[in-house]
Amino acid sequence: IYWLTLLLCVLVGVPEVRADFWWHFFYASNILAALRQEWFGPVSHVWTLAVEEQFYLVWPLLIVFASVAVRSRVIVALIVLCAITSMVFGLLGGTARDFLSLLPVPAFLGIATGALMAVYWERGNRLAGSRARRVLLGSGLFLAIILVLSAKSHPVSWLPGMLLGIAIVAFVASVIAWAAQASSGPVARILTLRPVVYLGTISYGFYLYHN
Repeated sequence: IYWLTLLLCVLVGVPEVRADFWWHFFYASNILAALRQEWFGPVSHVWTLAVEEQFYLVWPLLIVFASVAVRSRVIVALIVLCAITSMVFGLLGGTARDFLSLLPVPAFLGIATGALMAVYWERGNRLAGSRARRVLLGSGLFLAIILVLSAKSHPVSWLPGMLLGIAIVAFVASVIAWAAQASSGPVARILTLRPVVYLGTISYGFYLYHN
């Protein structure tokens, strides 16, 4: 569906796709944006899909050739590396900081966190009961604090901005981990509603076309 969308854009004459077709075709849109430090019109959002595919070049190799314990260590190391590179790029400031954060390593934070959750789940670990609530409450409190810090920084400084990204990932990951194992309750009922399930089914296409 991604390549079909690119082809349709070429056929109808979208200049940003025609000019940089092969960058988008080979899922290198994020690298292109980082190099030029500018967006590319109606397909600017496909950089996130490029990041996904770049991550998936490595992740299957870990699944096939590495043990669960090794996967955990590699993913934790990657998350730490994501934070470090984000801090380094943050020191640059301005436009350079914003676009360099689209490169593979710093942009892997959210996906790597999801991968760590999958490994954690595979090892039989669960966030149950009061422990799940504490994790969710803690991540929510962390997010709230960073939101306040960011709101007081005009424009958002590199440190609150970076922490905001980490806080959002932590909070969303906690919600997903808690909801995934909840067989009952309000969250489970909401997530199993037919419109919500349908939206999840078409989410990739919806995201691809929304811009």
